[in-house]
Amino acid sequence: MANPPAPSATGAALPTAVPVRRRTSFAWLLPLVGLGLLGYFSFWAYEQQQFNVQLDVTDASGIKAFQTPVLCRGVEVGGVTAVTLHPGGRGASVQIRLQPSGLNLATADSDWWITRPELGLTAVRDVESLLAGPSIQFRPGVEKKADHFTAQIGPPADAGMSDGLRILLRSPDRGAVRPSTPVRYRGIAIGRVVSMRLPQDGRSVLMIVEIDRPYAHLVRNNSRFWHRHDATAQVTRLGLGLSGYQATFPRLNAALDISIDLAVPDPAGPPVSDDSVFVLEGNPPENHTTWAPKLGTPSSQQIAAQAGEPDPADDAYEPAAPEKKRGPIEGLFDLITPFN
Repeated sequence: MANPPAPSATGAALPTAVPVRRRTSFAWLLPLVGLGLLGYFSFWAYEQQQFNVQLDVTDASGIKAFQTPVLCRGVEVGGVTAVTLHPGGRGASVQIRLQPSGLNLATADSDWWITRPELGLTAVRDVESLLAGPSIQFRPGVEKKADHFTAQIGPPADAGMSDGLRILLRSPDRGAVRPSTPVRYRGIAIGRVVSMRLPQDGRSVLMIVEIDRPYAHLVRNNSRFWHRHDATAQVTRLGLGLSGYQATFPRLNAALDISIDLAVPDPAGPPVSDDSVFVLEGNPPENHTTWAPKLGTPSSQQIAAQAGEPDPADDAYEPAAPEKKRGPIEGLFDLITPFN
């Protein structure tokens, strides 16, 4: 129990002091937090401006700092930090900052190129870059890491290759063929043109073609390739009506349907391996529509030969009727039969 206040000299009671807890203020920490955040973002901005790879290009149009991405096999692994012009104006240097995952893939034998949109009548490539702008892509090699590269004029010859059969077509000129032109067998697309290049002698054009792996067995050593130089739509019917002349076209887009066609003579030769060279003819061979070779896959032929069974690709092959399932009563008769 608290003691009563002592009386004063005048006889009045003196006031009693009431203790008050003092609250701790953290307002002084706010400036420190602000300085810490400012220092962190300043260091982050400084790090983003630093580059660890330099790429020399002949044309830097469309490449912008902190906007142009750097891709490796379709995955973004870095970006452009700065673009500077070479002394004399011949080319430019692109400073790139790669992430650790991409920096380990930047080897001395890696291929670097710039991807820009291509719009044409027969194909549209890299249309996503119309809005996002060009991108820098590279394909890693097997040598040691490096930090200075020179960009190629275009993608490597086999940059678009997957796991298909790679063959070469030799032609006097490019004609209407361009990368991504389809390769067709009996009207079905089985591959595509990946790229084109000039050999050292400059006497022809080499087209790198990829045939999808399921159709690789259709390419034999005596296969014939050709393409149409002038594909036009022909009038099939012309009539005169009350409103004037009327014309009917079978396919209005036939003039844009450009492809490389493939046919195999009868009998067909053996299958080919990668980097086999063929001649691209300007006109289809005679009577190619009557060719009907037996083109079973090598795996099915080999299995049929080892088992002593006919090839499923053979026209005369008739599959055996499925075995009828036997019921319990028929199984009982099978047990009784040996005792008769």
